[in-house]
Formats: sequence, structure tokens, C-alpha cells
Amino acid sequence: MTSVVKAIHGQYERDDKIIDLVETMDNAYGFIAVLKESPDLFPRLEAIVEATLKETLECAMFMQEYCSVGFMSRLIRQSFDTPMRRRIDDFKASFEKLGASRQEGEVIQTVLTTTSILNVVTSLHRDRILQQLQPMTMDAVERSSCLPKTRIRYLRDISAWVLDASRKDKNILWLYGLPGSGKSAIANSIAQSFRGHSRLGAFLFFNDREHLSTPAALIRTLAAQLALFDERINAAVSKALQMNPDVTKSSLAAQFTQLLVGPLNSDSVAPVSGRGAVVVVIDALESCGNPASREELLSVLVNQCGQLPKWLRVVIISRKEQDIEDALGLLPNVCRMELDITCDSNAADIEIYLRYTMGKIATSPKNRDLDLKQWPSNGDIQALSRRSAGLIIWASRASSFVDSHNPRAQLETLLASDSDCTLLDGFFADTLRSIGSWDDPDFTTSFQTVMGAMIVAEEPMTHKMIDGLFNLHEHSPSLHTIKMLGCFLTRTPADLVQPLHPTLIQYLADPRRCQGEKWFVDASQHRHVLASRCLRLVVFHLTDNYSGSPRPDRSALEHLINHTPPSVRHAFRYWTVYISSIVDKIEELPSDIRLIFIPDNFLNWCRVIEAHWTSEAVVDLASRLLKWAKV
Repeated sequence: MTSVVKAIHGQYERDDKIIDLVETMDNAYGFIAVLKESPDLFPRLEAIVEATLKETLECAMFMQEYCSVGFMSRLIRQSFDTPMRRRIDDFKASFEKLGASRQEGEVIQTVLTTTSILNVVTSLHRDRILQQLQPMTMDAVERSSCLPKTRIRYLRDISAWVLDASRKDKNILWLYGLPGSGKSAIANSIAQSFRGHSRLGAFLFFNDREHLSTPAALIRTLAAQLALFDERINAAVSKALQMNPDVTKSSLAAQFTQLLVGPLNSDSVAPVSGRGAVVVVIDALESCGNPASREELLSVLVNQCGQLPKWLRVVIISRKEQDIEDALGLLPNVCRMELDITCDSNAADIEIYLRYTMGKIATSPKNRDLDLKQWPSNGDIQALSRRSAGLIIWASRASSFVDSHNPRAQLETLLASDSDCTLLDGFFADTLRSIGSWDDPDFTTSFQTVMGAMIVAEEPMTHKMIDGLFNLHEHSPSLHTIKMLGCFLTRTPADLVQPLHPTLIQYLADPRRCQGEKWFVDASQHRHVLASRCLRLVVFHLTDNYSGSPRPDRSALEHLINHTPPSVRHAFRYWTVYISSIVDKIEELPSDIRLIFIPDNFLNWCRVIEAHWTSEAVVDLASRLLKWAKV
């Protein structure tokens, strides 16, 4: 009887253990149900969840078997079944162990969840800052970079400047060059390079679209990008906005001080310098508004850029516009770098570009039936490179021109004719439209004088020659206009003024291509003007220096002509060339022309030409003049 009682008590005890096990399992499963609401679990907690589900399934199958019979049947079957009791204990121990692991995992999951929430809050905080700063949108996805093995010199030198700790006194680098020379590709490559090293603090670029060319938004956009670059800068800029919420409505000088100089020089931001130099790239500054609208911005850059921390390196890339050169050209903290389109490396870069673009055309699926495997030849590439005159934009337009139904025939047409002269028409028009005040009569007159002289003159001129020929007084020298046209005109070491590209002259002198714009230069009219100016200079010089004087010997003539201004020498050499080319409106020539035919004057002119040039030149020029006079 005692054994039976013990067995019954044992069975009750086992049933109680089963009930306790069910509660333990239920707690575990309840935990799983809660976790289902969390979409992101870290791996260790995922493993705990998986083990708990597996153990729950095993335990459920065991209890189903356990409860499949009545109490008396279990009493008879399990009274002496020690493994049954052990299995119940093992299940409970397993669930308790999983519970302990679960608690540890929950702590970690809580940390992760908290971090996630913090990231969301930080993101919202960033968005709030951006909303306050109202930065311009800068999408660099479609911007082209330099091809491999091109622009090596500039990319190397700019990178070396950024990383050179000894150059802290010059925290701004200004890379300038002619339009179409490939400056923006360099800007993009520099930005990509330093972005890859987590050192690109900001990349701003401008174009002719109005909403992307507002000087008033440059400082706000720069502050916003720097805030996104580093949390410490973010906090400092945010603090500045909290202290003065209306700073974005203040003057550009106040914005620069409160959004950049103050935050970037704060103690909390100082550790940023520990990672090395941080780079800011600003491309196409000349497209950020116009000279009038960016005047305040340039003034701020001049007066306050020196206050930026030395670990911030600013790369500014632009054309050599007059106002930008005046602002940056003489600053002691600015390192100047010119993109030289006349050097050998530039020609080599253009050849690489042409081989790349023409290679894409040759291997394009649409041209697979044209047998372009050996096309184009090295000679073709070199010929195209020469025609580019150093401008990558010409090479780009030429490639687009060739990429047609029959590339081979199109390339032959391009190389065999003057078809290339129109490739840059749209580019010329857009650039001309942006550089001057075409409603200002003083500007248009000065433009016509300078460009007219360049188009019709028989030799390249300096600004002093233009001033002398056209009697431009010191209050309106041609150099002032030439500098304003710096994106179109280059000056050699000898100070000779030359056009950006040979086809610019053809474009400006063609009324059909200029389409009625004020920059059209009437070559016939300007040749008439230049002929008159040269004639008057020659007559004045002859009557002033030789009239009534003894006939000078050869050495005296050479001394005299060598000490006259270059403009006078030009007039002596070419006035007959200009005069003899005039076929209409001859009556409008100055009456001074009759003075040149006075025997002494004509003879002295011939003797000057012989002394300074050759006797053959005398015969050629005199014959040309007499032939024209007979007509």
C-alpha cells in the first residue's frame, strides 16, 4: 500500500513539473511573439530565438505524448520511469538557460535599438539643419571626370598641395583656365579622390541654370555640406543656428562668420584636424551669378577666408574672369595654378581623350557592320588634336560630330574641310552672352575695337599697339577690355593678344553664325577704320619728323624708327595693305591720303620701310598701293 501511495504522489509531482514546464515554455514563446514586432535583430539574438523555437517544438511533442493517456495509465507506465522525470528536468533547464541568454540578448538588442533610434533622431536633426540653411542641390552623378593617365600633372600638384602641411599659410588654391579646357573634369576627379579618402568636406559646382548659380546661397550650401561631413561640425553649425535663427537672412559676411568661421574654429571641432586636411572644392565660380551679383561674395572671400582653420583646404576652379582675378589674384593665402593648354602634356591628354571617344564609336554595337577595327588612324587622331588647339571641348564636339550614321565618312569630311569651324558656335555664344553687359554701349564699343583689331590686323597685337592705333586714352585703355574678355583671349609672354581658338575669329566675323548678336564684328568696316588710323599715324609721323629736315641717312632712319612706338611701326608696315583691300566707300577715307603722295613724304616712307625691313618690301608695298590707286 505504501508503494502505491508513493507512486501516486510521484505521478502528481511529475504532473506538477509538466505544468511548470508549460509555464516556462509559454514565457519563452511569449518573448518570441514580442520579438516578431522588431524587424531588425542582431545575429546572436536571432540564434537564441531559433533555438527557443526548436526547443519549444521538441517540448510540445513530448507533452503531447505525455498527456495522450489518462492519469492511471501514466501512473502505471511512468511510476518507475526515471528517464521521463529527467527529460522534464532537462527541458526546463534548457528553457531556463535560453531565458538567461535571452536576457543578455535583450540588453544588446536594446542598445542596438537605442542606437537605431539615435540615428533616426540624428537624421531628423540633420534634416532640420538643412531646412534652415536651404542649401542648393548639388547632383554630381552626370559630371565627367578625367580619363585614366590624363591631367596627371594637375591632379598630382593639387593633391600634393592639399597634403603639404608646410603650406598652411596658403589655404586656398585657385586653378584657372580658358573655357572648354577641361577644368570641371579636374574638379570632379579631385572631389572623387578625396571623397574616397573620407576627406571631402564639400563639393560645390555651378552652371548657367539660375537655381544653381546664386551667390547668396554659396555660404549656406557650404555650411550644410560640412555639417553632413562631420557630426562635430554639425553640432557647431546647429548651435550657431540656435543662437541666431535668422543668420541665413543676414549679410554674406555675417553668414560666413557665424556659419563657417565661428563653428569651424570652435574647440569642439578642433579634433577634426586629427584626420588630416579636409578639402572643399568649388568649381565654375564664374557661373555663380555675374560680376555684379557675386561682388559681395568675392569681397567676403577676400576678407575672411584667411580666418578659416588651416586644416580646411579650399580649391577654387574658374575661368580667369576679371572680377575673380582681382579678388583672388593678389591674396597672400592663395596658391595660383594655371591650366596651360599650350603645353605638351595637354596635347597628349587630348590625344588620349580622342582615342577613347573614337574607340567607343568604333566598337559601338550600332557600328558593328562598318568594319572600324583599324579606324581611326594615328594620323587622324593627331590631326584632330592639332585642330583642337588645346581645347578639350573641341575634341568633345568633334567626337559628337563624327558619331553619326557613317563615322568614317563624317571624320573624312571633318578633316578635309572647314566643317569644324562651326563646332563651337553654341559654346562661343553661351560664353559671350555671360561675360559682358551687351546693353552697355561703352562695353560694346570697346569690344568691337579690340576684337575688330584682332580680326583684321595683319599681325598679332599687344594692348599698347591697339591703344596707339586707335588713340585710346588712359581713361579707357584696351587692356581693361582685354582683361574682361580673359576667358576668350590669351596673352603670350611677349604680351601679344590671341584668341581662345582659331575658329573664334571666323565665328565673330560671320553674320549668319552670330545671328544678329551684338558681338558680330564687321571685318570690312573694321579694316576701313584700321586703314584710316594707320594712314593718319604715318602722315603725322612723316610730317612731324621729316618735313623741312635734311634727308636723314640710313643709320639715322633706323634709330628713328626703332625708337618709335610699336603702333607706329605697324602703321608704316601695313597701311598700304589695309588701304589696298578697300573696294567700297573709298570716299570715306581721310583726306590725309593725298599727303602721302607728296614726293618727299612718299620717298621718306619708302626709305623707312627699306631701312627697317627690306627693299623688296618697299617694291611690294608701293606696287600694291599704286595698283589700288589706279583702280
